[in-house]
Amino acid sequence: MLTDLEIVNSALGRLGCERITSLSDNNKRARLSNDFLESSRRNTLELAAWDFALKRASLTSTGTPAFEFTHEFDLPSDHIKIVSEYNGEEYFVEGNKILADTETLKIKYVYEIDEDVKRSPNFDKAWYLVLASEMAYSLTQNGALQGTLFGEAELIAGRASSLNAQGSSPIDYTFDTFTNARL
Repeated sequence: MLTDLEIVNSALGRLGCERITSLSDNNKRARLSNDFLESSRRNTLELAAWDFALKRASLTSTGTPAFEFTHEFDLPSDHIKIVSEYNGEEYFVEGNKILADTETLKIKYVYEIDEDVKRSPNFDKAWYLVLASEMAYSLTQNGALQGTLFGEAELIAGRASSLNAQGSSPIDYTFDTFTNARL
């Protein structure tokens, strides 16, 4: 697991820029790194259902929306994105609420990690690539490089999702006998 400074220096290295010795250095590279470090981490968390950043929650209805759904729920304060819902209900995220037609809602979601969470090497690599893409134009004036770096991060996140799935037991699907008879 890389430190924040190692993430920043890996990003700067990908951009062909001089590395920094501290996040508090008084130069453009350090200031930009500080500006984008947290947002790039959040953006990287949104790219995949990283197994180290998953939580489950059973939410209780907090009210009734104006129309369409019968219940609303507060999103967990550390929520990044919902990965799955276990009630078999249609739901919709609207602002900081989840709307659904059930009194309780069970979800699995990617949460806002802190520095104490043991991250995967793929996450760290995707993170420094996202950070590099966010700083690319400011440091290199190369817009194409920005897109290339973000594309690499998405590729790594996709690969990491496949690896996560390989580490889990397979889902057993039950098929309807009517469907099987027609096949």
